[in-house]
Amino acid sequence: MELIEYIGEERVLSKAIHEYDGKKGTSITCAKRLAEFLGDDILKDDGSLNVKFIISKNPIGAKVAARAIPCGIFEMPPEIMQKFIKRWL
Repeated sequence: MELIEYIGEERVLSKAIHEYDGKKGTSITCAKRLAEFLGDDILKDDGSLNVKFIISKNPIGAKVAARAIPCGIFEMPPEIMQKFIKRWL
């Protein structure tokens, strides 16, 4: 996990996720991906969602926002982590 601290980024979504509707960005992608494995309850707050992420090389040719991987996935059990990493990459 120390490596992720060096290569990762951290951002705060200051508005509720629905206020970003139609916009794309690494923070928004990560918030939605966090909700995939942690549940939609994390998106219910009116802002102040802290997201930590890394940018993956894959899928090659995809925009940066589509390659953002939330660091929280690396703290999940291996079977859950593998399922979502495969989906996103």
